[in-house]
Amino acid sequence: MLKIGDLNPQRLYVIPLGVGNAFTRVFYNSSLLVVAGGRVVLIDCPSPLRRVLHEASKKSGIDIELEHIDHAILTHLHADHAGGLEEFAYYKQYIAKQSRPHLYLLEELIGPLWENRLKAAMGGTESDPKSLATWFQAHRWTEGQRFRLAESDPDLEFEVRRTRHSVPCIGLKIHYGMYTFGYSGDTEFDQDHIDFLSGCDFIVHEAGGPRNHTALSELQSLPKETRAKMALIHVPDDFRYFESDMPVLSEGAVYEASEGREPIDLTP
Repeated sequence: MLKIGDLNPQRLYVIPLGVGNAFTRVFYNSSLLVVAGGRVVLIDCPSPLRRVLHEASKKSGIDIELEHIDHAILTHLHADHAGGLEEFAYYKQYIAKQSRPHLYLLEELIGPLWENRLKAAMGGTESDPKSLATWFQAHRWTEGQRFRLAESDPDLEFEVRRTRHSVPCIGLKIHYGMYTFGYSGDTEFDQDHIDFLSGCDFIVHEAGGPRNHTALSELQSLPKETRAKMALIHVPDDFRYFESDMPVLSEGAVYEASEGREPIDLTP
């Protein structure tokens, strides 16, 4: 089995962990790994996280463990995107005995993440209180700026844009070397958001519509040159594949931004 360090450090890789929507019984919930320069970045944090990673390892042929992941980007607080955070933090501290992972999210979500989602399970006791800082190194991101990860390669940069969703949510552009990967996040169809992503070499867009999400028919209306570099995620179990000229990502497959939406073969 390959190690993360065996991947070309000059390339930007994307490994889908899950491609299903919140109610899937066929897939895992939508999340991605991005690998660049030997750094592994988790985009959203589903549950059961270790099983999801284990399945992706078997399918990709790359050894992927929670010990390898020190950085996670949270697009929003819905459970299908944030439900694995407790497992992530507990494992890193108690099992792996590693330092607190870095967590990147909208500034306005840091308080609600702790008070409304994690505190009841991770807040400790009156005699031994815990806080978000006990478990994560949280970093506040805002729209319209470029960011780097803590202690990361300066060539790896992230751009953030708010989406049209039922709660505050972000999409991303990830720049590394000559290539850029775009991820829509959860969103209603938004032409301005498409314009934000359109310059990317490889685009992953959700297709979970219609309510608070994007319908396949809306994506099919995009110009052919945009669809040609787009793959889909966050799909319902009854997704109508025959109506789409854009493929759904394959869980555990390995994609390279320079190669676009077709998985690459890492077999020696």
